[in-house]
Amino acid sequence: MNLKNRIENYQSQMIWALEELVRFESVRGEASEGAPYGTENARCLNRALELAEKLGFRTHNMEGHVGWAEYGEGEEMIAVAAHLDVVAGGDGWTVCKPFEPVIKDGKMYGRGTMDNKGPAVMAMYALKALIDCGFEPKRRIRLIFGCDEENGSECLKYYCKNGGEIPVVGFTPDASFPLIQGEKGHMKLILGKTFVQSEGWKLLSIQGGVASNVVPQHARAELLVEEDAETVKKYLKEEKDIHIMIEEGRVILEADGVSAHASRAELGENAIGRLCLYLKDLPLAAEAKEALGFTADKIGMETTGETLGINLWDEPSGALTLNLGMISSNKKEHQTEVQIVLDSRCPVTFGYENLVPKVKGTFEAAGWYVVQESWADSIYQTDDSEIVQKLLSVYREVTGDLSPGYCIGGGTYAKDLPNILAFGAEKQGADHCIHGADEFILLEQLRECTLIYAEAMKALAG
Repeated sequence: MNLKNRIENYQSQMIWALEELVRFESVRGEASEGAPYGTENARCLNRALELAEKLGFRTHNMEGHVGWAEYGEGEEMIAVAAHLDVVAGGDGWTVCKPFEPVIKDGKMYGRGTMDNKGPAVMAMYALKALIDCGFEPKRRIRLIFGCDEENGSECLKYYCKNGGEIPVVGFTPDASFPLIQGEKGHMKLILGKTFVQSEGWKLLSIQGGVASNVVPQHARAELLVEEDAETVKKYLKEEKDIHIMIEEGRVILEADGVSAHASRAELGENAIGRLCLYLKDLPLAAEAKEALGFTADKIGMETTGETLGINLWDEPSGALTLNLGMISSNKKEHQTEVQIVLDSRCPVTFGYENLVPKVKGTFEAAGWYVVQESWADSIYQTDDSEIVQKLLSVYREVTGDLSPGYCIGGGTYAKDLPNILAFGAEKQGADHCIHGADEFILLEQLRECTLIYAEAMKALAG
């Protein structure tokens, strides 16, 4: 029996195994012994390893952070790294509850079916099918199951820092086909400014955004005013997507935007930027006006950092993206502190030194300070690299699709585990409602992707 037929025979088992894993609400929770990312994450990992053992693999659990299933002998190891944690179920599901999978119209619905429990199951059965067909790899094949990818990949960081073997080559099935050859550098910067407000409209509060990596859909500011309502109205011009409420002694402003992922910030409309642009034209106290006006002037609703002078671009990965992701304020005795959170994805041929010092320097010169800073280097493999050629060759042979690899602004395990690239499981441009309601995987996709991954393991380990 050939590899394709063997995988087809495993279809019902793969569906059952995926249903088993989806039922775990493996959203990061409170840490406990043996469960650093919450009880459900640990239970899901244990179940995945039990399934792998039944398929005949050697398994190991690394204190609940990460586990692996392995086959073969030899000094060198190739890795396939998937994750078992998921984002919260959320609202708006119409076909099923997030953690109660349902099969309908050739699809399995449920949180994690595509991101990333489905691909984890594909990897297990791809390796099982290879073994059944008599494949004896020259390199060991290790399937790595992480438990914290959605919250910073602490699981793989732990693996690398605590003796986890580094693969010579491999892939993570947690992005798109045909192949992700590069992932942009990633800056997250929290900046603050503290001031005492003098004469003028006082900023009581400002709030906007839900996460640094999401273009904010809503922002709100509350102002203290001394003038009567008719006088106040003279300063408040009508503007689309700005909602005005006047109460006695107060003005409340709410701005609407369009949400998008920060790696594709150009697809959204930034509500915080819109609000700051509106506020800078009001008779605010000079200090508040300076802080919010500076934010408006230097960023506003821009998405490429042009005014900040960081609008970098390269051929492999395109333009830098900049997202003013969050804004907040708090009172410190008689002072007001405003904080903003910036997210930027830097083209793959540039680095930290091309971006972060310039942003920090511009804000620090205006009296801002750095509250928190993080940076992740980009990764990139050229067209002539061995891993790119082998993985693209496998994908093209199985699918007939000759599309080239490309770069993304998002991040995968490829940034945390050396020598691997992101390879599937979505097709480029497809929408499986990942992170949204009614996430699904096509049952037909289970077979095709499993075949792709089996051939990829064979090419890398053979």
